[in-house]
Amino acid sequence: MSIAHSRLSRERLFLARTLLKQARSAETPVIGEALVQGATELALRARELLLVTIARYYQHKTEVPGSLAELADLIGSDAAEVIELNDEARVASGWWTLLDALDRFQSEPAKPKKSVSDDNIIAISASQGPDRSIATLESVVQQMEGALNRVVQRHDEW
Repeated sequence: MSIAHSRLSRERLFLARTLLKQARSAETPVIGEALVQGATELALRARELLLVTIARYYQHKTEVPGSLAELADLIGSDAAEVIELNDEARVASGWWTLLDALDRFQSEPAKPKKSVSDDNIIAISASQGPDRSIATLESVVQQMEGALNRVVQRHDEW
């Protein structure tokens, strides 16, 4: 069962990487945005599947942890995977933290933009939110693949 979930997680990461490659040469900004959002959703899904994979390796056949805290409650906060992922989640620029920010960003409606006028020209600033650049998302996917590989290797040794 854990093999199936790890395979599904790998598939999601492969598809995310494929969408990001396509986004580099998107014909229109709308297509590029759709590809980036699709890749982000696939990466978020792969992260959920990583948690399920870990739970399955610890013989939890039906539980589906939805968060790192739920995984820790399920398998113990002293499990190597929980420690590693908690360490990653504490890094402000880490892939776990960025995925949390991307999840919030994609789950909220866009804020209306102010119109430019002489009265409010100073108030205009760069778009705020998490780094959604293709290079950053590719790095996230790569780091997630590394985390998944470490989990699989650790448990395949048994």
